Amino acid sequence: MTISVDYRTKVISVLKSDLTLIQSSPIEILEMDLNWFRMQLKSWEDDPPGMVMPITHNHYAPVSVGGVTLARVVELINGYTVTFEDGQYAVNLVGANSNVGDNVNVNQVSVRSANSAGLLQTREIQYASFQNKVWVDEINGISGTLYPAGTPQSPVKTWDDALLISHLYGFNAFQLVGNNTIPAGVSITNSLVYGQNASLSFLTLDPDAYLLNVEFQESTLTGTLDGGCIIRNSVVFDLHYVYGFLFQTMLAPGTITLGGSPASQAHFLNCFSGVPGSVTPTIDCAGDGPALSIRNYAGGVKLVNKTGNSKVSIDLASGQVKIDLTTVTSGEIVVRGVGKVVEATTGDWLGSGTYGNVTLINETTFGLMLQELWKLQGLDPNAPMTVTPNSRIAGLISQIISGDGTTTTTVTRQ
Repeated sequence: MTISVDYRTKVISVLKSDLTLIQSSPIEILEMDLNWFRMQLKSWEDDPPGMVMPITHNHYAPVSVGGVTLARVVELINGYTVTFEDGQYAVNLVGANSNVGDNVNVNQVSVRSANSAGLLQTREIQYASFQNKVWVDEINGISGTLYPAGTPQSPVKTWDDALLISHLYGFNAFQLVGNNTIPAGVSITNSLVYGQNASLSFLTLDPDAYLLNVEFQESTLTGTLDGGCIIRNSVVFDLHYVYGFLFQTMLAPGTITLGGSPASQAHFLNCFSGVPGSVTPTIDCAGDGPALSIRNYAGGVKLVNKTGNSKVSIDLASGQVKIDLTTVTSGEIVVRGVGKVVEATTGDWLGSGTYGNVTLINETTFGLMLQELWKLQGLDPNAPMTVTPNSRIAGLISQIISGDGTTTTTVTRQ
């Protein structure tokens, strides 16, 4: 943003593109913050052409009187006037009392000041206008950190500006407007990032951004985290270095790669597959990565790349777990609920047992049923069947044989 001053005529020219759009129809209304305006004038006065000219204005900062803060005053002096870029639009002058409206060169632009003897400007009023978070719009946002930058009416364009505003006002939350990218070099920790919803806010996380202990809500995410993050009511595609929590989140096509040490934990609660058909979301256990807990999951999920001893526990509302035994080679995996467990490559059913260094405990309804049939056929080498004239016993499963031995025999499971 820049303004220009004609040192011969003392006309200050303001471009339409330097103003903040407030309303598009039925009439176009823009806004000029008078504190920004006077800072632009101070910058011009510091340049060689302005240094030899009379000063453009007087400035009276906000003054606190009896617990009330009176607004700043910006007063044009020494014959300076203002010309707004011509066009059919209106300009609201905000943020200060001023005489700018009295020193405007007339054209088609309607200039509206809001001078008032009772005009107040307090940090509390500014703070409330943010709604407890800094607003970020990568496409239509503005640059800079002067108020009202970062408010719902004037979201900022860059994360550098958003973070500075958050530090100035003490916020730890950011509201996205539309799609966004958190670029390399940006550091966000112990904060909340809100999207508009998973359809309107697609968020790309650059691998070289630093994102630690951040909670993301109402977004579609892809990229790289730095651990300890919470994802809530969102959609995830390819996402790397995940440990922390996912709540009520859809797993879209792609791979979620866990992160952190074996002492870390990744928790998925009330999540579900968003992939129809035979394709399945994949969870990469990152070799010797963190423990994995999936509770009340619906749909299919595939486990790959597990070489450490961290445990995996999966509770299915309804679904299927695929285990790639070519890359899942160690640790304990417990699966419970309504569903089945199969080998990812062959599709073969996997029952409770040991597969190399992998211990699988399959307590799904389908798994328990097939496992019992397996035992009752005498096919489980760990629970050999014993048969007497009156019973068949395989492990904990027993059947009683009754009848006269000639015409009728009844087998009853105990």
